[in-house]
Amino acid sequence: MAGITVRIPKLDRTQRLWLRYLIADLEGDSDRMRRIGHLLDELRKRPV
Repeated sequence: MAGITVRIPKLDRTQRLWLRYLIADLEGDSDRMRRIGHLLDELRKRPV
């Protein structure tokens, strides 16, 4: 069976959280979306 190799670029912490948030949205998991949303809010408050 032949497969297709896909290279996934390295993501930073915020990008990984957004990806998890979007997956939770697609799955309809509002509790997980809320938890990840709180983490994203906290990261946004931090100075760079």
